[in-house]
Amino acid sequence: MGFGLVAQRFIQLLLKQEFRLDPRGHPSWIIDGIATAHHGLAVDPDGINPDQALQAVRDNALSDLHSRYVRSSVPDTFSFLKTAIDASDLTKNSTGLVVVENTPLGLRDGQPGVDHVRTALTLGAHVITANKGPAAFAHRELVDLAERSKRKFLYEGSVLDGLPVFSFFATCYQPYK
Repeated sequence: MGFGLVAQRFIQLLLKQEFRLDPRGHPSWIIDGIATAHHGLAVDPDGINPDQALQAVRDNALSDLHSRYVRSSVPDTFSFLKTAIDASDLTKNSTGLVVVENTPLGLRDGQPGVDHVRTALTLGAHVITANKGPAAFAHRELVDLAERSKRKFLYEGSVLDGLPVFSFFATCYQPYK
């Protein structure tokens, strides 16, 4: 969700580190779908080539990567995520589906990021976000939803360029008694 500069850089970093992620030389991750407010969307159950996706966003041609096997129009976040999750073959992937949510911060209510994270967790995906909105406006709800769903909600990248303050306090901080 979102494919601006942060998400594009994330993909570039994954591409550079792929040998560390899967030493057997097999792809350790695939992109099933990309949705943006300005560049459109693409879903492909066979995976979207990351280099082509990066170029397509620069060329404003993301929809060219959309699979002809997937319903062409997905009108809202829930439909997009459901389409991408349904298109994924989770049997090929032992770790499951991860939604990377990188839409801009909604200053009033954290939207649309809060809804993106809520929907992804509800549909059974793990979530990583660099968007401050979900953590700031719906932290307790989303952490509880992730726990009930037995999924991860990771949001370290949303603060101080990924300084692990949340993990530090969650694992190290013990209040004085």
